Amino acid sequence: MARLTLDDPRAALEAISGSCAGDDFDDFADVERATQSWLRALRFEVLRAASAKRTPISVVNARPAVRSSLELVENDALAG
Repeated sequence: MARLTLDDPRAALEAISGSCAGDDFDDFADVERATQSWLRALRFEVLRAASAKRTPISVVNARPAVRSSLELVENDALAG
């Protein structure tokens, strides 16, 4: 898989986004590390929109450091 960058955020989001049996998920298997600023730019508005629509988005295959950063971004996005 190509390295994910914010040069094209839509392409990066499409690369990790998927759907199975009606559930939306983001697969971070190919993301070895990510800064909070990159994750915020990639997911902040998506998380807020999903929350407003009460649509869960699951994260799969995230390494512990990436998952921790994702949780911080999610908390920030949903806090207001």
